[in-house]
Order: sequence, then C-alpha cells, then structure tokens
Amino acid sequence: MKVKLLREALLTIAENEQAGGLEDLAKLLEPLDALEVSALQRVLTPALKRSADAEAKRQQKIKDAEARQRQAEAAGAAAVSRYVQELEATKVDNVAFEQVVKRIETDRGIKTSHAEQIAHRFMSNTARYATKKSATKAILKRQISDKRASQRSSQVSGLF
Repeated sequence: MKVKLLREALLTIAENEQAGGLEDLAKLLEPLDALEVSALQRVLTPALKRSADAEAKRQQKIKDAEARQRQAEAAGAAAVSRYVQELEATKVDNVAFEQVVKRIETDRGIKTSHAEQIAHRFMSNTARYATKKSATKAILKRQISDKRASQRSSQVSGLF
C-alpha cells in the first residue's frame, strides 16, 4: 500500500469527521506519496521509539525531582520545629539565642520559606519576609523588644 492511499483515507476521514488535525497530517504525508507504507513504518518506528524513550526519561526525571522536593520539604519542616524549640529554650540567654539565630542564617538547608515559618511560629505573626536574613532580623528584634519590656516591668516592680 502506498502512502498516497493512506493520505487519501485520512482526508476522507477528516471530511466526514471534521477533524482538522488529520488534514494537517495528510498535508505532511503528501511528499511521501510514492513511498510504501511499510517503508514509512520502518523509518518512523525507530524515531517513535526514541521519542517514547525520551519522554519516559523526562517523566522519570520529573518524578525524581518531585520525590527530592518532598524529601527536602519534610527535612525542612523538621528543621523548622527544631529551631523553634531551640529559640523557645534559649529565650532567657541572649548569647545562646543569638547563636541559634546565626545557625538559622547559615544553615543551607533552611530556605527563605522555612525561615519565614520559624519566625511565624516563634513570634506568632503572619508577616512576610523577602529573605532569610530579614526573617532572622525580625526574630532578633522581637527578642530585644521582649527583653526590654521584661527589664522595664522588673524595674517598675522594684519601685513598689
């Protein structure tokens, strides 16, 4: 069977079904009218196999990337909880508190979103932070503010 017969069949189907995609395919096949369908198949089969293999590899890469993303998010969530606990535990010791904040800044596993979550959970707010540095700066600022308020209240209570 020649490609020309195949092309004509596609055009007939396209007219009856009003499928524009088949007309486009028929136009693409027009230069190959003299070729046997089996020869066209021999040419297309390896190309289709390569295309299918490439698509399978692409899909596998996407799955692997999603799995890595989920794993990183799980690790990040655990780190967020750990850092919030450390901040709460070191509230009374300024030096230790600042060391925890410095570790948050330098921890490469903590992304901006994680630093923002730490700030939200520690300070009970919903502010947005553009960078990890701005989130840690807000945490330190809050700690300083809390310390000053605590000192003022203890000074006032000492007067009475």
